[in-house]
Amino acid sequence: MKLGGRARMKICLFLDVLVTLTEVAGTLVLGSLLLGENFLKGVYDFLLFSMNIHGHIQERNGDSRWAKAIANISDLLLALGFFTIAGFGFTRLTAFYPTENLNGAWIFAIEFSAIAVNLICTNFLKPVDTINGASARLKLRSGAWLSFSTMVSGVLIYFFHCAWLDPVASITAGIGGGSVIMFNLYQKDILQKYCQFLKDITIAIWIFRHGL
Repeated sequence: MKLGGRARMKICLFLDVLVTLTEVAGTLVLGSLLLGENFLKGVYDFLLFSMNIHGHIQERNGDSRWAKAIANISDLLLALGFFTIAGFGFTRLTAFYPTENLNGAWIFAIEFSAIAVNLICTNFLKPVDTINGASARLKLRSGAWLSFSTMVSGVLIYFFHCAWLDPVASITAGIGGGSVIMFNLYQKDILQKYCQFLKDITIAIWIFRHGL
């Protein structure tokens, strides 16, 4: 039986939830900042991925304009989520950072599994040839990037026992992921359009409050 795009996206969403549950367990047991942020991003991605499923349905129903808006907004929110991750990393780096619970080997194992699931799901969604299908694949690839950063930090912590590498990896992953997504939006002129939209809204509010 050939699976449709909506069914494929729902299967990937379910698998992503399972990965997120393993990350929250790792966060509670190990105390890793990046694992915690992977969990939070997993919850965030669940919402964005759900938007993409709705957008995919709209696109299949012929409402391409609304579907495109959903995809672009979800990608923009994804980029903002990455910059938030970097912000958390800066905050944690400048505060006291406990080292006793961090276990690099477990961090590596959890995130290696997460990368595998994200990449398998990305390939599984290739037949979904809609704008929101592409946007959903971006969520999965970004999840793999964050998991890769966490995995690398796990290896370094395992060999060098430097817990401060955890927030450093968080900062690197957040700035790197967010910048790449924002650059892609800029290339498609999407970022400029939203900036102009926000500018128009700001002007309209100012006129409403102060009069012409």
